[in-house]
Amino acid sequence: SQISPTAQAQILALVEEKRARSPAQRKLDSTLWYALKRHRGDPLMAELPELGTGLPRAPDGRLLLDMKAHMDAALLDAIGALGGQVDRMDDQARQIQLRLPMAQLEALAEYPQVRALRPALPPSFRAWHMSPTTSDATTASARLGSVVSQGDAGHRVDVARSQYAVDGTGVTACAISDSVDELAQLQATGELPGDVFVLPGQAGVGTSEGTALLEIIHDLAPGASLGFARAGPNAAVMAANIRALRLAGCDVIIDDAYFLTEPVFQPGVIGQAIDDVVADGAIYVTAAGNFFNLDAGLSGVWEGLFTATALPPLLVGAGIAAHDFGGTAMTRVTTDGACCRFPFSLQWANPSGQAADDLDLFLLSPGLTAVLDASTTVQDGDDDALEILLSAADRTNAHLVVVKFSGNDVYFHLNTNGSLLSIGTDRQSVGHGGSLQQISVGAVGVHTLGPGAAFVGGAANPPEFYSSDGFRRVFFDRSGNPLGARMADVRRGVGGVELLTPEVLAADRVSTTTTQWQTFRGTSASAPHVAAMAALYRQRFPQATADQFRQALIDHAIDTGTPGFDRTAGGGIAMMPEMLAGDFRFEDSFEDPAPR
Repeated sequence: SQISPTAQAQILALVEEKRARSPAQRKLDSTLWYALKRHRGDPLMAELPELGTGLPRAPDGRLLLDMKAHMDAALLDAIGALGGQVDRMDDQARQIQLRLPMAQLEALAEYPQVRALRPALPPSFRAWHMSPTTSDATTASARLGSVVSQGDAGHRVDVARSQYAVDGTGVTACAISDSVDELAQLQATGELPGDVFVLPGQAGVGTSEGTALLEIIHDLAPGASLGFARAGPNAAVMAANIRALRLAGCDVIIDDAYFLTEPVFQPGVIGQAIDDVVADGAIYVTAAGNFFNLDAGLSGVWEGLFTATALPPLLVGAGIAAHDFGGTAMTRVTTDGACCRFPFSLQWANPSGQAADDLDLFLLSPGLTAVLDASTTVQDGDDDALEILLSAADRTNAHLVVVKFSGNDVYFHLNTNGSLLSIGTDRQSVGHGGSLQQISVGAVGVHTLGPGAAFVGGAANPPEFYSSDGFRRVFFDRSGNPLGARMADVRRGVGGVELLTPEVLAADRVSTTTTQWQTFRGTSASAPHVAAMAALYRQRFPQATADQFRQALIDHAIDTGTPGFDRTAGGGIAMMPEMLAGDFRFEDSFEDPAPR
């Protein structure tokens, strides 16, 4: 298929417009810039009705923004004078969340203290939003009295508690999610203990997914103390809450949240916080995600080296190149929002805040006759390697085109975050970007079990089709230094560190009493099972490190799917009793299968 002359002309107009931006305009995320141009009545925006749409707003209509800046009194006063309001600041990361009238975007960007402005995207969560199946409904209706996750028997945790006299006593396990709205209700019914602690001001408001996580932990490790903090509203807050939970005494921390702006190839503020609390002695567990795996014949991601393909002469003359997806300059969105409808994102192997190679992302109509959306933020040496498509346009059968605006051919990660592509790869599971210390958990459904039965592995208990696959690659340390090769090679995907993740699978489609999660699907449900196992493991082996727990998980998992350690199931399905056998003597025998 060929890009129509009309779509070519639209792409060319956007490329020429990008080249003409002023220094202040270059600081704006392109979606913000397009929205401002539309606000000003720019005729180009009339031809492209979806550009600049989908922006998050406060109830008063002002834009919600994330700003990178060197904040001082003068800038704070300027924000107020422009009709803005600072909601929160993180001095360490120099990140500010604020609200601002649309008309004042460029005026704020004129200030030299400001480095970048982009939409403030909320956290996303890894529960699977789909109507329960018949087998799910049967599972849910089998409750009698107090509800206990089917993963308790499925992973033989019930056997482990009895055999080794452990219940998590003396260990504190804490969850990070959207909220615990139903905490008091579940404490009143006895589903959760009365002494759950919540970080002050961090209870959150949402679907009470946090209580569902805590219910599962409490089912499997009823003696463990429990804690909670919300994930949002931005990555800096989540990172601060991770550290605060550790300071409050959390030995095990689990989350099911992520931000689309987290770097893929380098530890961001959340990844750094995870690595730091693990270095301090915590065990950190996260959900792998529900965005499909290639072993199930499904992919919503493309990761690899940018390789140029032929373009029509008009676009070649513009000095740009498009990635070759395999004989074509595009990959088609076959299903839009198969589980959830999130923005599309593009990242590449440049250090955060230092991106000089400049890629752009275009979404073309199914007939290749028009540009539906475009992300053309400028990267010129002090920016993040990130482009995001936010529009609410129907993306089914639309085509994604990755364009090199300037710079080198680089290794990139294109992610639809819940949609499906006609041409895709593995490496969907991102977790928290470049964290080297998180334990990532995929999903296996309890609908494959009989009542009270345990997982047996093999074909009987396959990974869920939506459980995100690995593996992950990390190219830079937290300071942006290349890992394993020189910078020029790392940018092309040479060197770096490969993380064999997800590590294991754990139960989903389990029962809780939290209203919206009575049949809890997705890796959000899986991760707290492993967090509970970590609490039991830490009780029995108080000196065990996170790496030793990871190794025990993998060593005693039962294989499923592809034989051996693989990209979707990791080591297999986590099983508890054998992990607790014997004395704690790992010092001489410990070998991590992942080059972490």
